[in-house]
Amino acid sequence: MAQHLLATADRYALERLKLLSELKLCEDVAISTVANTLALAEQHHCYQLNTVCLKFVALPDNLKAVMQTDGFDYLQPSCPSLLTELLEYVAKVGEHTVSPCLYSNGVLDGGGANGRRVKPRI
Repeated sequence: MAQHLLATADRYALERLKLLSELKLCEDVAISTVANTLALAEQHHCYQLNTVCLKFVALPDNLKAVMQTDGFDYLQPSCPSLLTELLEYVAKVGEHTVSPCLYSNGVLDGGGANGRRVKPRI
């Protein structure tokens, strides 16, 4: 119902109703609905809802599940720019969550734990 209220509020420039509908949709983001909600946010210029949806989809467990929904299949032909935005967002989030230490012993090519090159002890 909030989707219909959002569309109607946007159509008739009812900003308060649009904001309330957007906030309600932000609270109800789920794997089964997030792709459609993301398309709706794009269509009606709801930037807060767009950000909430992108953050939700960017979580590793959610991304796989969302990609298997019908809503995601709908995004591919109807909103290709959203897919580009989603990929950029996931890549950006991934850059900030990668551990600097890729190996269990903490040394990569002569580097110490802080990333500086160190001489091996003899």
